[in-house]
Amino acid sequence: TPNHLILQGATSRAATWLHPDTNYGTLEEGKLADVLVVRGDPLQDITATTQIAPAPAPCDQPHRP
Repeated sequence: TPNHLILQGATSRAATWLHPDTNYGTLEEGKLADVLVVRGDPLQDITATTQIAPAPAPCDQPHRP
């Protein structure tokens, strides 16, 4: 199975399946999201998903540049 399909199944597709018709599933303005930063490129090497990098602390308000 191609890595991009594995990642979609574990992220956006899982979110829309678990929470249909909600604000989950994609990174879009007005939606909620949990973001993980990984070291490496999981599209090239799926094991990169096990290398989680430190990420900013959660916040209640979106960052607006």
